[in-house]
Amino acid sequence: MRELSMHIWDIAQNSIDAEADKIVIIFSADKNDDCLTIKIKDNGKGMDDEALKKALDPFYTSKPSAKRGFGLPFFEMGAKQTGGSFAIASKPKVGTVVKASFVYSHIDRVPLGDIGYAIGHIICLNEEIEIEFILKTGDERFYISTGSVKAVLENLTLKHPKVTELVCEFISLNIQDIVADLY
Repeated sequence: MRELSMHIWDIAQNSIDAEADKIVIIFSADKNDDCLTIKIKDNGKGMDDEALKKALDPFYTSKPSAKRGFGLPFFEMGAKQTGGSFAIASKPKVGTVVKASFVYSHIDRVPLGDIGYAIGHIICLNEEIEIEFILKTGDERFYISTGSVKAVLENLTLKHPKVTELVCEFISLNIQDIVADLY
């Protein structure tokens, strides 16, 4: 994948496919450490040890409709090619945690992409799932969740195109305000 936002989207979709009803996405950047970390945690089905070992094999997928599973292997490769790290942990009936750290300034780091668009669509298109997004940079914090959006919008469906557009713009503006000062 050409952007980190698409990796986030892909892994969140894996969580949804694993029947998670809560997904937490943490995006943290530290200018002093030149580090960008993306952590995605869900309470889905989880994987046993055998499936976990295969999860990083690009020719393995647990999805019957797919022949390959390139998402996690490419995410791992992207992190490691910058000198960063990658970890995945999972337990059946508990959930899965995926964490990738990147050297932010490394020339081979995949571009961020439109994180606001990705997160906004993940939240709005899956309004029955509690999705939390946390952005951390130094002392700056931004938090949004399915519940907080529903509370503000009351009886509106999040899937309405105008609502989705509004949520994406709101997230994007907050991300730009925080991340712009980093680099």
